[in-house]
Amino acid sequence: MEMNPETIAEVLIPKLREKRGEKCPPIYVTLAPALAEIPSREGNFERLVEQFLDHLLDISHPFGSIRIGVHQKKKASDLEQFLKIFPDHWIHMNVQSQSVSGIEDGVKGILEELGYHCREWIGIEGSEAQLGAYHLNDWEAPSLVLFIQNHGSRRSCDFLLPVIESVPYLAHAV
Repeated sequence: MEMNPETIAEVLIPKLREKRGEKCPPIYVTLAPALAEIPSREGNFERLVEQFLDHLLDISHPFGSIRIGVHQKKKASDLEQFLKIFPDHWIHMNVQSQSVSGIEDGVKGILEELGYHCREWIGIEGSEAQLGAYHLNDWEAPSLVLFIQNHGSRRSCDFLLPVIESVPYLAHAV
């Protein structure tokens, strides 16, 4: 199963706005042109995005904006070397918002509920940035990389999905 990135803008955002009503902060979505569909095992990525955005709306300042960008990256060389995974490309979703609380506990809980587990979680004490490589079921390669940054009330969360088209099952690891 694959998720069309336009689903975020056309289906998920209006659904969440309707659910939140007037207290919903402004949401801006930027999608790269001609972005391929996002591989998604059993619809997991679509559910992850919906649940994460719902969580983000709960904790975000009602007058601060939420910015979502989705694009494709050819390479992430340092990350690839570190994780020892070399996909054909990466799907990168960046979400930025303003909140009084961090987003890491909520997104980690959502990932666990959807069957992801983290073998590697990296953060330096006192650092504003954290990196986690999440695996789905018993896949050797990570299905998702999560990078979180907290700068005062500004929150930034990057989801990086490795897409390996040459091996069909790994292409649907998400």
